[in-house]
Amino acid sequence: MSNILRNLNFKLLGILWALIILVLSFLPNQTFPKVEIWSPDKLVHIFIYMVLAILFGISIYQDRQKVNRKLFIVYIIGCISFGWLIEIFQPVLTDRYYEFYDIVANIVGVIVGSMIINLLFNQR
Repeated sequence: MSNILRNLNFKLLGILWALIILVLSFLPNQTFPKVEIWSPDKLVHIFIYMVLAILFGISIYQDRQKVNRKLFIVYIIGCISFGWLIEIFQPVLTDRYYEFYDIVANIVGVIVGSMIINLLFNQR
């Protein structure tokens, strides 16, 4: 990993990214257009959760030389749970509604991000 990446605090970046996701997820529904199943909206979900998984994935590898399988699975479950909980609370806290395909897109993003992390850090 380059010196620039070594010096970045990926935990802090992950937390900031999660806060951005929270803010965007709880904006009023009229802020966003209505979309279909695999629309640009779902691609945005995939992208933002992929970035979340990458940031937190890098942060766990920064703290350790080797990451065990259990920690890696906990990190994946944590990222997926974050997206699922947001989706659960959207209808409670906003005029937005629970959307199953948003959760599917979030999970796809976390899996893709985790695969990227696994490829990057298990090449050593």
